[in-house]
Amino acid sequence: MPRVPAYKRVVRDLDVTRTLDIEGPEWNDTLVLGCNVHKVRGDGIRIRNVRNLTIRGCHISDIKGVGILLRSTGGTSGVWLVDNLIEGTDSDGIAAAQRAEDGVDHTGLVIGWNRIDTTGRRGHDGRQHGIYSQASDAVIVSNRISGPREGNGISVRSSSLVACNTVSGTSRDDKPGIRYYADHVTGPSKALIIRGNRVTGSSVGIDIMDPPGRNADRMDDIVRSVEVTGNRSERFVLTIAHFWLKNKLIKLLQKNNEEIQK
Repeated sequence: MPRVPAYKRVVRDLDVTRTLDIEGPEWNDTLVLGCNVHKVRGDGIRIRNVRNLTIRGCHISDIKGVGILLRSTGGTSGVWLVDNLIEGTDSDGIAAAQRAEDGVDHTGLVIGWNRIDTTGRRGHDGRQHGIYSQASDAVIVSNRISGPREGNGISVRSSSLVACNTVSGTSRDDKPGIRYYADHVTGPSKALIIRGNRVTGSSVGIDIMDPPGRNADRMDDIVRSVEVTGNRSERFVLTIAHFWLKNKLIKLLQKNNEEIQK
């Protein structure tokens, strides 16, 4: 786990009904605490080109776009999104983009102890998720994702730690609770750890999908080590695409996963 940040500035108790844009070095080393972002006809909070920023204890509700968006047009380092309540978004609850070809990533990202309820309200293709992370080596821990959604509870596209999260509710498009899809560049760890999560209401608890064609032969771009341990799910705990096992492309540790008895 990364070190807890220290701050030079604290911004408290903002109350806004428009997108809160956090961009540029004036926001470095800042704690945004207890904000209320609501009834926004776009994304709730958008972040790029900052370092050492924490969004904590904010209430983000009735959002026509993404609740909190780390943008594809500028990277970040050391962003923490912790202890926020996000409810009622038309798109993702939290989303972090990566554009490796443009040098855009969100390194040192921590998404933890958030409550996310009812996402993808206007989705129709299964691509709007509770948490959607393309960021490399993201830490996604102890979040509670509930209510109806369009896609996955947690969708990760790069190396990550996904631990101790609770995913409940149902996907209108019948998507798994937690899914890894190898379509973005991995971080230095080249590892995916999915540990100690609880998934209910999903037909598949955890899914490790085939890499898409453009990545299938680019092994430097996808994770090489996968640990899936100590997870609990109402139905199938884990599915792993045949491609990974047939080609022996990953080191897989799978143990102590179990189905929850109703």
